[in-house]
Amino acid sequence: MTQKSYEEALKKWVRTWRDEHLSEDVRKLIKQANYDLFYGPINDGAVGDPAEEDEELAKYPGFTSACKQIRDAIDGLPSDLYIDTDSGEVRDSEPEAERCEACEGEGVVDGITCEECQGHGGFDPSGDWWHAERREIRACLLGTELVSYL
Repeated sequence: MTQKSYEEALKKWVRTWRDEHLSEDVRKLIKQANYDLFYGPINDGAVGDPAEEDEELAKYPGFTSACKQIRDAIDGLPSDLYIDTDSGEVRDSEPEAERCEACEGEGVVDGITCEECQGHGGFDPSGDWWHAERREIRACLLGTELVSYL
């Protein structure tokens, strides 16, 4: 498959994880911290401050505090994901090789290299597996800029 299929599968998984694991308050903090990062402080009393007219923004605790709360909330985010873009399967452990039945996973039959698996004892897992590391997963959840502050 393509890079695009992988990115779509990762985004789908992240949306599901976010909805199941992050409270509405933390999701708001993520949006507010991103706003703060790109447009400047919220609720600092400056002219044109969007918090003047928005109650939710007025509750914003500040960038440093928001980052700490977000960091604590995403502590359970997996470090690695393995995504099969063929089937859509997502797992947090590396898929295992399929065992060769001809040599019973040994790589040799009667002292001769197994022709079925060329001596490897197994085959790569079926599917088109992609590996997502923690930084990429966090960037998909939080945005590439905000993740660098956590």
